[in-house]
Amino acid sequence: MSLAASTSDISLRIVSRPAFRLAGIKIRTDMQAAAKDVKKLWREVLPQIRELSADKNDAAYGISWVVDPDTRSFDYCAAFKTGRNSVLPEQFEETLIPAGLYAECALPSREALHRLYSYLYYEWLPSQKDQVDIGGTPCYEVYPQDYLQGGSLKMYIPVVAV
Repeated sequence: MSLAASTSDISLRIVSRPAFRLAGIKIRTDMQAAAKDVKKLWREVLPQIRELSADKNDAAYGISWVVDPDTRSFDYCAAFKTGRNSVLPEQFEETLIPAGLYAECALPSREALHRLYSYLYYEWLPSQKDQVDIGGTPCYEVYPQDYLQGGSLKMYIPVVAV
């Protein structure tokens, strides 16, 4: 599958990704409130994620599920990688990210994230509707340890060939 695309400083390519488990705290928000809601969630959850993570050098993850495309509402989870037998605090929930094909998007900064979501969901995916279906699998963002010191991030959106 070759669906590479780009817009200004955002590049996209299709890659195969392995399955893995994430655990975190989930909120419901929409595109208008997301910047404020997600920032607040990360401030509250990041210290717990760093404490619970088995690998202190591992990345943090943001997981998103579209709830209603018309209202642009979605669930968002601030998360970290877990092991098979991880013991989690009560407010944390576990998510299995399935193996499969994903549109991998490299972003230079967090400021580009809203623009990326808008581009992918409202321009790129509709233009690929004869070739791609995202199904019910969540997309996820990968925030490496150096992210807050100016590191870049990647986002993965599941794609299923139709």
